[in-house]
Amino acid sequence: KELRNQRWEHAFAMPNPSGQCGSFSKLNRIDMNRKATIVIEHLIQASDVAHTMQHWHVYRKWNERLFEELTKAYEAGRMA
Repeated sequence: KELRNQRWEHAFAMPNPSGQCGSFSKLNRIDMNRKATIVIEHLIQASDVAHTMQHWHVYRKWNERLFEELTKAYEAGRMA
């Protein structure tokens, strides 16, 4: 988590030479891709935590499906 937060700070708190945060139109493609990747990482983390806050029957249904999918992948040799 610490590394992810440091990457967020580096990507979004970095001022441009004028001292203000740059607009998306002035960012080069690498910076835009870095920011998009970091946002996606945070969304994945949020969804990973949020799924445990569902109703119990929904939580069980999705976890049973995940277990079945991972078991089939293991049996097919797709997991180490």
